[in-house]
Amino acid sequence: MRESLIISVSILQEDQLVRGLGILTGMLVLVAVLVGGATLWMGPGLANLAFIDPNREASYTLVDFVRLEPAGALEARYHQPLAGLLASEGARLASRYRQVYLLEGRRADEWQQLSLVRLPRAQDLAQIMTSGPYRLINRSVTDIATLKLGSYEPAADQWRRGLVVWRASSATDPFVMVREQLAATQGRIVWDSQVEVFEGDSRWNRVLIADFIDMQTALAWLRSREMETERAILNGNVADLSLAVYESLSRQ
Repeated sequence: MRESLIISVSILQEDQLVRGLGILTGMLVLVAVLVGGATLWMGPGLANLAFIDPNREASYTLVDFVRLEPAGALEARYHQPLAGLLASEGARLASRYRQVYLLEGRRADEWQQLSLVRLPRAQDLAQIMTSGPYRLINRSVTDIATLKLGSYEPAADQWRRGLVVWRASSATDPFVMVREQLAATQGRIVWDSQVEVFEGDSRWNRVLIADFIDMQTALAWLRSREMETERAILNGNVADLSLAVYESLSRQ
């Protein structure tokens, strides 16, 4: 009798264990399906920020490059509604610049404007870019093109009026000598990072941005003998490289 009771209890425990494992397996499958569906809908980069990245609660930097014809329509049709959406999520469109010169790169690398966006949390970017209002902005401006590059690397505060912007596709850091050249000038590195592409040309993975007191000072540095040599070396070593000069849209 006692042996029968022990056997019955053992069978019951095994049955409960099997059921528990079945429930756990089902939950894991459900999570995998949900994450897989989110990845298909949001893209791997945004899905990672929303659900997977252990640093997703940390602050995040986004540089948003935009192209639209006519350029004058950008303010009313894109930046104003985007600034409102960002503010509603606690993010901030901090600085805006217009491109003046594209010195290296293809015609497709010409972006009329550049905006710096500061987000309190990385996962907020996924929330914003998958929201109804953001999709409405994109649907209402069908002739717009954007390139969104993001990173956990914080950007410096109070960017000055002239920007020099490098984008590169490189397995190694291509900007070592550029940093050394900048150290001896009035330029200041304001963002220097490997980046994730959330919209636009996915070949870019590194960005270096330096600011100067004005655009003329930035151009004079880029056209100096030392930098002409460095730019030629960069072009020879990096397969995909873009170099542009931007000017602040702020009147201050």
